Amino acid sequence: MLEVVPLADVGTGLDPVSPSPSTRPTRGMTPSGRVQDALRSLENASARASKRIKARMTRATSVSNEGERSDEIKSRSNVETAKSMMQRVLEMLAKMGNEMVDLKHRVSEQSETIRKLSATVYKQSTIIQGQEDLIRGLKTQAQESKEELRSKNDEHDAELKRGHRHLQREVVVVKEQLARLTQNLNASGEATRSSGARATFADIARTLPASPPTSLSSMAVPRKQQIASDLLQCIIDTSRVSESNKNKAQIGSIRQAIETEVRAMNGQGTWRCAAVVRESRNADRVKIACRDEAELQMVKEAAQKTATEGVRVMRNRS
Repeated sequence: MLEVVPLADVGTGLDPVSPSPSTRPTRGMTPSGRVQDALRSLENASARASKRIKARMTRATSVSNEGERSDEIKSRSNVETAKSMMQRVLEMLAKMGNEMVDLKHRVSEQSETIRKLSATVYKQSTIIQGQEDLIRGLKTQAQESKEELRSKNDEHDAELKRGHRHLQREVVVVKEQLARLTQNLNASGEATRSSGARATFADIARTLPASPPTSLSSMAVPRKQQIASDLLQCIIDTSRVSESNKNKAQIGSIRQAIETEVRAMNGQGTWRCAAVVRESRNADRVKIACRDEAELQMVKEAAQKTATEGVRVMRNRS
């Protein structure tokens, strides 16, 4: 605040006889004139001082009011700014809260997806493991089957070799029997020429032993022939055998099957057919010569048991 100076002090220190600033000193002034000039100077100085004081007081009051108004405006502005900032902070917090909820929901969905994918991967890995075990098992089975097949092939080859050797022995035996039959036929021809009678195939077959001879010398002299009116033979018809089974209807196969069955029936491991030939007038018929009636029945029974599909065992004897 400005201090108001009393008017009495304004003129203090002024020389009463000093001339006024607005008047020039004149020579020869009277004392009364000088007093008047001093009074006028004092009045003018007082007026100027009052004006200056009033102006200063006005300016001070204006500045004070303006400061108060400025402080009030600033405080109001600060409050509004704080409110605005608080509102923005609250809005940002709400937005962040919503984003957090959304993010949490997305994380939950992704966690569920990851869990499902993990379950699928585990299931697929289990299936793959099972397939690998199955493949290993199949490989093991294939290896075992391969080894078994190799073993069977070896056994089959060995069996074929044994069968081949057996057939070779059979061929040798057949050749020997043919040779004996030829000798018997020659001997019987010599005998019939003198008696005028002709020996039959069955008569010649009866001269053969039931078991193969141990040596050719045992067949050098034939037994005495017994001529009979009936021919003991088993006739097998192969005309209805299919082409795929023709190899089973050959003379060698039929003979081998019957001999094997008869050996099993009567327990004679060396029993053989007396003779097995094809009929001259019908190539689809095979004749098996028998030594007696019991052997004929046994051969027929064995033929029926071992007959291939389409083979018929005839009932007649001729």
